[in-house]
Amino acid sequence: DQAGPDTNGHAIYSRVAGPSEPATYQWTIPTGDRWSVAIRVFKNVNTANIWDVTPSIATRSSGNGVTATAPSITINTAGAMGIVFVFSDTPTQSFSNPTNGYGDELEAGSQPQATYIRTFSSTGATGPTSVTQNSNDWMAYQAALRAVVP
Repeated sequence: DQAGPDTNGHAIYSRVAGPSEPATYQWTIPTGDRWSVAIRVFKNVNTANIWDVTPSIATRSSGNGVTATAPSITINTAGAMGIVFVFSDTPTQSFSNPTNGYGDELEAGSQPQATYIRTFSSTGATGPTSVTQNSNDWMAYQAALRAVVP
């Protein structure tokens, strides 16, 4: 859970689902705040050690303007699933055109956020990833899930 460059905040949660998952999940936020939840489901993730590159201050950047850019990360495991998270506090935000080979976008509305995914076939530095957006403050992360090793 981190504060953004303006008044926005965000949280990234991860969970390894089991055979007895609840029917719903619940978050509590202050009355009057805008919010959104986006849930991404992945399979073939190493459930004993899910993060190849954990979302952290080192994998995050923030700023203002029409281009949100997540910093480069170093993939440690071939086959890792890269994820770019972009957050904004503009209620009418839209995101598009990720760089660095990312696709498969999922956007959430009221408190705008977007995620993009891609598979990295080899290890090493990814380079930064940028997303075009409406002009306002933003936060962007680049992280990666560790794949199951056959």
